[in-house]
Amino acid sequence: MIKKITLLTTLLFLMISCYNCSNEVDKNQLPTFNPIDVDENTIFLVNRKDDDVHKIYAIDTKKNKKIYTYDFKRKVVYDLMFDASFDMNPYIILLSGEALKLDVKSGKLKRFDVKYTPEVLSVIDNKLWITPSGVGLKDTPKDYFTYDVKTDKSEYITIPEGMFWGSWMNIDNKHYLPLDINANKPKIYNLTTGKILEDNLFNKEYYGCSFEGKQYLNAWYYNTNYDLICDLYFINSFEPTINYNFLFSTDPKYSFSKMFEDVNYIYMINRNDITKVNKNNSFKVEKKVTFDNKSSGGSLGFYHKNGYIWLTSEENDGAYKVNMDDLSYEIIK
Repeated sequence: MIKKITLLTTLLFLMISCYNCSNEVDKNQLPTFNPIDVDENTIFLVNRKDDDVHKIYAIDTKKNKKIYTYDFKRKVVYDLMFDASFDMNPYIILLSGEALKLDVKSGKLKRFDVKYTPEVLSVIDNKLWITPSGVGLKDTPKDYFTYDVKTDKSEYITIPEGMFWGSWMNIDNKHYLPLDINANKPKIYNLTTGKILEDNLFNKEYYGCSFEGKQYLNAWYYNTNYDLICDLYFINSFEPTINYNFLFSTDPKYSFSKMFEDVNYIYMINRNDITKVNKNNSFKVEKKVTFDNKSSGGSLGFYHKNGYIWLTSEENDGAYKVNMDDLSYEIIK
C-alpha cells in the first residue's frame, strides 16, 4: 500500500512538473510576425514607452499611414537601423545581446552569430557594421562584425584603437570614422588607408565627436559649469591637412541625435524637439518645435523622407510628420 501511494505521488509530481514545463516561455525564443510589403517610401520607428512591450512601427510616408506594428513582448529593443538604399529589411539589437535581421516578407527574425555583445548598428559603404559594447582604449585594437547583404557573407574588420559609434564621412572617395578614446581626445581614422590622423584637430579639449550629414562634424565638451556644449564644423578636407569652417555652438545642455539640411537651413533633431537654424543668417535659430515624447523608455528613428521629417510619436502609437517650412506637424497612426 505504501509503495502504491509512493508511486502515485511520484506520478502526480511528474505530471505537475511536465505541465509546468509545457507552459514555460522560452526566453530565447524570437517572436514571429505577419509578412508585409515595403518599398522606398517605408520607414521603421521604435517606441519604448511601455516597458513590457517595445514596438516597431512600419510607416508608409507616401500614403501617410501605419502599415504594421511589431510587438516585442518582454524584449528590450536597444537599437534599430534601417536604410532602404542598403536593404529593405530593418536590423535590430536587443538588450539581451542579440543582433537580428527582420525579414519583412516572411515576418521572421534572423540571428547574427557575433562574438561579442552588440551595441550600435550602422551602414558603411553598403555593409552593415555592428559596434561592440564597452569603451575605446588608446593603442587597443577592436574587431567589428560586418555583413554584406548582397553576398550574405560576414567578416570582422579591425580598427587599431578607440571605439567607432556608427557615424562616418566620405571625402575624396575616402571613408573617415570618428574614434572615441577613453580619457583622451577623439581621433579621426581613415578607413580606406588604415591611417589614424592627429588627435588634436581643432586645438580644443573635446570629449567626443560624430559626423552628421555629408560633411559636418559635431564635437562636444563640458564648460566650466559642466554644461554640455556642441560645436558644429563643416569639413572641407581631412588630408593632407584638415581644412574646416567653424559654424556655431549650441546652447548649454542642448544636444541633438540627428541632423538634416536643405539649401538654406539645418535641422537639429532629438526625440523631444526640432531646432531650425538659418545657414544664411549667421546660423541663428529661426524656429523650434517641441514634442510630447517624455517617456523614460524613449524612442528611436529619425528620417528625412518625401520632403518631411519623421520621428516616433510615443503617446500616439505612431509618427510625427513634420513640415520643414514652419515645423508644423501631424500625427500618423
